[in-house]
Amino acid sequence: MNAVTTTLEKYQHLIETEQPRLPGADLPWLQAQREQAVQRFLQTGFPTRKSEAWRYSNVSSLLDKSFVPPGQGGTISAVKNDLLADSQKQRIVFVNGRFSQPLSQLQGLPHGVYIAGLQQAMSERGDLLQKILQRSPQGEFHAFNDLNTALFADGLVFYLEENVSLQEPIEVVYLVNDTTTESHPYVLSPRNLVWLEAGAKATLVERYAGEGDNAYFTNGVGEIVLNAGAQLEHYRLQEENQAAYHISTLFVHHEAKSQYQGNTIVLGGRWSRTDYNVDFHGEQAQSRLDGLYLVNDKQLSDIHLNINHAVPNCASEQDFRGILLGTGRGVFDGLIKVAEQAQHTEAHLHNANLMLSRSAEVDTKPQLLIYADDVKCSHGTTVGQLEPEQLFYLRSRGISEIDAKKMLSVGFAQTVLDKCSVESLRTKAEAALNEGLSKAPLVSSSGEG
Repeated sequence: MNAVTTTLEKYQHLIETEQPRLPGADLPWLQAQREQAVQRFLQTGFPTRKSEAWRYSNVSSLLDKSFVPPGQGGTISAVKNDLLADSQKQRIVFVNGRFSQPLSQLQGLPHGVYIAGLQQAMSERGDLLQKILQRSPQGEFHAFNDLNTALFADGLVFYLEENVSLQEPIEVVYLVNDTTTESHPYVLSPRNLVWLEAGAKATLVERYAGEGDNAYFTNGVGEIVLNAGAQLEHYRLQEENQAAYHISTLFVHHEAKSQYQGNTIVLGGRWSRTDYNVDFHGEQAQSRLDGLYLVNDKQLSDIHLNINHAVPNCASEQDFRGILLGTGRGVFDGLIKVAEQAQHTEAHLHNANLMLSRSAEVDTKPQLLIYADDVKCSHGTTVGQLEPEQLFYLRSRGISEIDAKKMLSVGFAQTVLDKCSVESLRTKAEAALNEGLSKAPLVSSSGEG
């Protein structure tokens, strides 16, 4: 029996054990969807490096571990204060994968807004859940998405009726608390469902954080549907602990004239992967994705973008920046597809990387597949180091070498950070970036450091 079969059997046993305990057993359509996901998962199996999409992401270290869902006992609500410091006024919090009422605060929401934990919504708004979950997302699927469908027990449900506008950001926080007696590390399967009806407008802040230094695995899926004219600003901060594994897959569905602004900042985790799948289904829609990944010693951060222009007159722009230190490794794989009928598309993709160590590595592959003949499209990538002239300029003004290197590195990242309109999140991300830059020696292009 080979290792792959053994791993599949291990997760098949986990699914069979957990599914009878999952919420939603009284919803036949949900049970059918879970069963379909299980069958696909068992047929497809886990990805290997023979697959082009996983060529640079070795999942063997993740699969070698025996993860289990958190116990069904009470949610732990005692977490470190700094994990929720400077949080938004409106927030919904999950601890160890379960909704935490004591840490959540949702007050004074206008009529036409429904925000709840997924488990709560199963009993309150089963019709709404069916409406969202049965709208099959488009994009590049992998086994971890089906594993999420088979195992998810909770997550965010965020629904806005037509023309409703939320003035304050809504924050969803996923915290992992390691004060547990479990013999195996956790696997968490959060499912975020975001649906904005025509003309609705909102800002969503999504955060992932973990206490302690125990390993765990977050395997998240987010489904975002923007109906005609809807607008969403979506900010994501991943600051898992340094032993964690993290996979996030996001599906963004655009109808006509909808707008999506996504900003992803990846700072934590031993091994992390983020997949964006953006599909245009209506004309004059716009999507902008910005991202920043800081990869420190012995870390891997993998970013995949699949932007599918299937209709005319839409625009997309992607700008992702990476900072790599120590023996850190980064992967960026961005693909823009423009169908033959998608005339008058404008799409631009850029990836820039700053290498702060001779031992760091980045694999970057921006791609365009264009079948239309009247488009404005571009793609490019850069990999570089700190400029000695800039360091000399700062040091000549009394700034130490280490501080000068940190200032230049933060300046490189500021292009992405400045696009975050939520001040408290931007401040937190800047502080975390400075802390991350302090964890490994910084080198210049001259090799000194």
